[in-house]
Amino acid sequence: MAKLTLILLTFTAFVAFTTAHTTIITTTIDDENSISEQRRCSQRLQGQRLNQCHMFVMDG
Repeated sequence: MAKLTLILLTFTAFVAFTTAHTTIITTTIDDENSISEQRRCSQRLQGQRLNQCHMFVMDG
């Protein structure tokens, strides 16, 4: 009976560790994609601001 309990606990720990590891990898990939999109968006906004400043200087 003790061996069966030990085997079940070991199996449960293994499943829990595998699930947690997969979740961490998935989260990391999502975060990296989000950061890339934020950088792209930020660069676009900076470009638009520079264009607006340029237009203001040229009109003035």
